[in-house]
Amino acid sequence: RIRGAQTAAPRTRLARPLPTPPYLPATMRAVSLLVAVAAMAAVATAVPSSLRATPTAMPGMSAIDWGNLTAAQLAAIPASNFSSITPSQLGSVPAAACAGFRKAQIAAINATAFAGVTAGCVGMVPANATAGLTAADVAALPAAVCAAFGANFKGVSAAAVGGASGGCVGNFGMAVCEGLTAAQVGGIAVAALPSLAPACIANATAAAAGGFTLAQAKALMAPQVAALSVAQFKAMYTAAALGKALVAGMTAPQFAAIGNDAAVAYHKVIGAAPFAPYAVKPVGTFLQALFVDAAGAGNVTRAAMAAFVKSTISGFTPAGIAAIPAAAFAGLTAANLGGLTTDQWAALPAASAAAINASVLTGGLNSEAKAGDKDSVRAFPVAILRDFSKADVTALDADVFAAFCPGQIDAITAKHAADLSAAQKAAVAAVEVGEFPVPGCPDSCTLSAWSSWSIADCTGHCSDTRDRTRTMTKNATGTGGCGTTSMSQACASTAQCQHPAPAAGGLSAGVIVAIVAGAVVVVFGVGYLACRRKPSGDDYQAI
Repeated sequence: RIRGAQTAAPRTRLARPLPTPPYLPATMRAVSLLVAVAAMAAVATAVPSSLRATPTAMPGMSAIDWGNLTAAQLAAIPASNFSSITPSQLGSVPAAACAGFRKAQIAAINATAFAGVTAGCVGMVPANATAGLTAADVAALPAAVCAAFGANFKGVSAAAVGGASGGCVGNFGMAVCEGLTAAQVGGIAVAALPSLAPACIANATAAAAGGFTLAQAKALMAPQVAALSVAQFKAMYTAAALGKALVAGMTAPQFAAIGNDAAVAYHKVIGAAPFAPYAVKPVGTFLQALFVDAAGAGNVTRAAMAAFVKSTISGFTPAGIAAIPAAAFAGLTAANLGGLTTDQWAALPAASAAAINASVLTGGLNSEAKAGDKDSVRAFPVAILRDFSKADVTALDADVFAAFCPGQIDAITAKHAADLSAAQKAAVAAVEVGEFPVPGCPDSCTLSAWSSWSIADCTGHCSDTRDRTRTMTKNATGTGGCGTTSMSQACASTAQCQHPAPAAGGLSAGVIVAIVAGAVVVVFGVGYLACRRKPSGDDYQAI
């Protein structure tokens, strides 16, 4: 210590050991530890869940609250943590959170876990994450869940698509179908392919159809083949390099649903020579007939014609039909007559048309009309109808006249109007007063809508006749026809006159109500209304 100006010399202390710090007894140390732990737990409980540590800080899967994850939290979970996720855990993940999935995470999930995934989740997984799916993963997906795929299906590899079951493939939505790639189409399992909806095929791109393999093409069902566009077929034939193998490999039943419109479209493509026709022996399918050359068509015999199926007839190009010997058409059957398209009829030589048996012509028309194939009926040439005899006309069903275009009706009625039966006349009248132009009859005229009836309500006018009119806005062309522009109707034939409302006469001195055997009859001064109990016994109906 310094006092005044004097400086005290430093004191020298003797070195001695420091005193031992006091330690708490063992029991008190334990109590202190428990107090500290309790305090930490209390603090943790007081912290809002939004501010707590993310699940990624928890190494164990059971510690993750899968049902309350956000997309950001899910994305932050290490991929390795997903290797042991269970179906129930995956199924509890909110759909919105699934938008955070990464490819590595999807790839780490065991295939069995995908059995629990929800449709909402599948629909939210990004396309770059669906790329992590394997064939086993896709195979484990519930079929109904596959319907949730959208544009994100583009990320699924061709190999993974191969795991899709028939149920899964059958549930593909239009967004999936429109975005299919050629590789994905080629990856669909042959066993699952028949389940692919025709509408899905129709909405796929031509480039996608180019991915079909020969095995797949041979597995396509008739409705699927009918759904193929010409552009899709062209892609199958060229992009897949199937060529003659495709033509030779597809069978007749596959083309059973090919319609005349599709056949005409195919003919136009072949007519534009994108492919080289060649001789196909034997000709058995639409596709084979489509590619037959003139030399091959010239070898068709009457027996071969009789053996053809309807779609085979449709397959010949107009040039091919023209090259078939006239004598062969004597073997054409009524069942196959409808296979001839408008373009084929136009190319058919007169000698070939004359060789077709009359009963085949009428029988074929009747069969097509009964089947509801109006296109085939309307493809029948007007020139042949003009030559129909009375016997031919009377052999036609009324359904044929109902399906005819106006020009076809005109061709028959020009000579045989008086020979028509009552049913045929009624069918003709229905066509003539219908809407014009007639759908499927491009040469028919165009008429305005009917005006209102001159007598709107025939009640009280049952002895009168009412009229209505319409005007022609476009003339018929070629062999087309037109309907009537005026129409008269006897009021006596209307519902108002045939089934008049009960008389409403005034009440007389009294109303007699009689109850007889469960029936109630109310008799008024003028007119009457009778009611009887319906079989149900709950209400009444007028009689």
